[in-house]
Order: sequence, then structure tokens, then C-alpha cells
Amino acid sequence: MTSHPRAELVARLATELERSTTPRGQLLIMMIVAGGAGFLASVLLLWSPAETFELMAPRYAAAALCGYLTFILLIRLWIALHRPGQDDIGLDALDVVDMIGPRPWASAVNDSAPLFNGGRSGGAGGSRQWMGTGTSDGKSSGGWGFDFDLEDGVWLLVAAAAAVAGLAAIGYVIYMAPVLLAEVALDAAVISVLYRRLRRDEQSYWLTTVLRHTWAPAAVLVVFAFVVGFALQQAAPEARSIGSVIQSISAR
Repeated sequence: MTSHPRAELVARLATELERSTTPRGQLLIMMIVAGGAGFLASVLLLWSPAETFELMAPRYAAAALCGYLTFILLIRLWIALHRPGQDDIGLDALDVVDMIGPRPWASAVNDSAPLFNGGRSGGAGGSRQWMGTGTSDGKSSGGWGFDFDLEDGVWLLVAAAAAVAGLAAIGYVIYMAPVLLAEVALDAAVISVLYRRLRRDEQSYWLTTVLRHTWAPAAVLVVFAFVVGFALQQAAPEARSIGSVIQSISAR
């Protein structure tokens, strides 16, 4: 066979990326930025005139989808930042790997403020003004300042489990970062000398590659974001955000 099989090229590039760069760190930063975009989308949707998005379930699902679309745009930006110049077209894989090392924008992960805060800031942590209820009959007081019955506790556990599942989906994408970025680099002709060695049926478009690797985790994230919102809404029907859920339960 005169050309290298695609799997062999991808494995070679993934190995070199792990040795020479920080693909998981770069993808983690993309996820953080995408998460910020999802948070902003939740803020805007909460304050939009659409009554549907006053409910947490559809709003959180839409915000997760916006975050995924932002992630795809960040992959496209990664390609643009690492595409070789005209003088680098003849470089081999080991040479080009040095070019797709960490960029200044991906050199460190800064600590960020918690995304879920109460108040009127909107999004996952904000809420519109609402009239909270006082205490309800049949509630049993706990020692932590919260007052809720078994049904509330079950819904909160469902929300927590769904949130963990969503985080696991994100963690899976970060774990497979070397292979994902290696395939993206190959398909985007970042490493053009290797791209030319692929057979016609082994060539692909970078967006197709990203979707093939990430559509399932993205679907899991959107579904479980919906579940989180739905469960929290059941625990505190009058609430419009995580912050107002906490306020509602603590006021009972």
C-alpha cells in the first residue's frame, strides 16, 4: 500500500500531540469558554419575551446547545490558529506538531467565579423577581437550615445525578482530545503533507469529524441539562433558576 491508512496517521499524530503539547488542556479551555457562552445564552433567554424560557428545563437545554455550537466555532478557531503558512506546506508530522503547540490564548486556565449564583443576574444563577411561598404543611425541618419533604429531596437527587452525567459527557470529550484534535488537524489540512497521503475515501471534512466524535456527548449534555431544569422545577415550581430554587427551599 502506497498511502498510510487513516487510523495509523491519526494514532501517530495523537501520540505526538500528547508528547509535545497539551491537547486536553486546550480542549478544557474550549469547554470553559463554551460553558460561559451557554451561561450567557441562559441569561439572555431568561430575560427574553418568550415565556417558554421562563421554565428551567427548555432554557437549560437551549443553553447547552448554544454551548455546543460555540465549541464547534472554537474548534474552527483552533484550526485557523494552527494552519501552517505557505512556507510550511512540505513539513512532515513531527515538524508540524511543534506548530500546533499551546498558543498564548491557551496557556493557562484561570479560576473563574461560580456559574450558579442567586440574584437577578439571570441565566443559570439568576431569576426574575418572584413571590416565594412561606412554609408548607407536612415538612420536616433539617439541621442545615433547609425545610423540605422526601419528594423535594428525590427531585434534587435527580437533578444532581443528571448534572453529574452531563459533566461525565464533557469529561469524555476532554479525555479523547488527542484523537479529536489529531483528526481535525488532518482533515483541515493543517498537516497537508499527510492529508495528501490519504486515499480519497479516507479524506473527510473537519466539521464531519467533529460531529462524528462529539454529537453523542452533546446530545447527552442537552438531554441531561433538560432533566436538571425539569427536576429543579419540580422541587420548586415557583423558581426560575438554581439560585431561586435554593432560596425557595431554604425559606420553607
